[in-house]
Amino acid sequence: MSKLKHVINTKDRDGNDLVLAIKTPSAQVKQKAQLVRARAWAEAVKEKALLREVLDQYLREQGIWDDAREAEYRRIRDALLDSKVRLDRGGIRKSEGKRIALEMRKLRAEYATLLSQRNRIDNNTAEAIADQAQFNYFVAACTVYNDSDKPYFTHTGFEPSVDAYLERAGDAAAIDAATKLAEVMYGTEEDIDSKLPENEFLRKYGFADTNNRLVDSKGRLVDEDGRLINDEGRYINEAGDFVDKDGKPVDADGNYIVESLPFLDDDDNPITFEDPVGSEELVAVSDPDNTQ
Repeated sequence: MSKLKHVINTKDRDGNDLVLAIKTPSAQVKQKAQLVRARAWAEAVKEKALLREVLDQYLREQGIWDDAREAEYRRIRDALLDSKVRLDRGGIRKSEGKRIALEMRKLRAEYATLLSQRNRIDNNTAEAIADQAQFNYFVAACTVYNDSDKPYFTHTGFEPSVDAYLERAGDAAAIDAATKLAEVMYGTEEDIDSKLPENEFLRKYGFADTNNRLVDSKGRLVDEDGRLINDEGRYINEAGDFVDKDGKPVDADGNYIVESLPFLDDDDNPITFEDPVGSEELVAVSDPDNTQ
């Protein structure tokens, strides 16, 4: 937190404009936050919360983690490390570097999937509970009205209150304040993503834009196979019209666009129908066996 304050434009619970700010925590606030964390950890342990030091043993006992998953975890970790070294070393064609970078993206997705259930349980450990309590304290202690520097989350109007923050945790102001504090303390998800070695390489050599989205040599968005896409990830052609992954025209709903021709009779003459005046409109049924 290098700035003294980080301004937040948000809404109060009545939908009115509200300007808050996140203040840089003082040494006193940091010290109090450590005490809050220590008390939360002790309380969590008293309530039999799992400790991280025995997390691996617990996961194995529950069948959530085993030797096969451990081996897969190590394989992915080592592959990512080896790929990073190859990008750092260079000396290869940039097309090969692109292939390595895209493979790293896939490996990270596998990594996240493999660890997802493990991380969910880790979030309930005594350490995670203590970290959350500390973060809640920081939000309450550092969120102030921008014009007066008075605490926003308070019951007395003078002292910040974690309970006041938790009571309003679903409000837009509380969400925005917590989001801004997390951004300032830990960096945004976009910041973290941009610092990954594969994304740094892809941006540096023109394979990705500033948002780490793949682009072609003309700066147009593409998928991993070089097919044009729009901002929503829909396949498009050179004219910007919707197509499927094979380039066939589709409409906005993804239906194929084809030229409608009349059916032919047995003499190959087009069959035409004229709707009698006043007759009921015929309705096409896509599934004649559907009785619903």
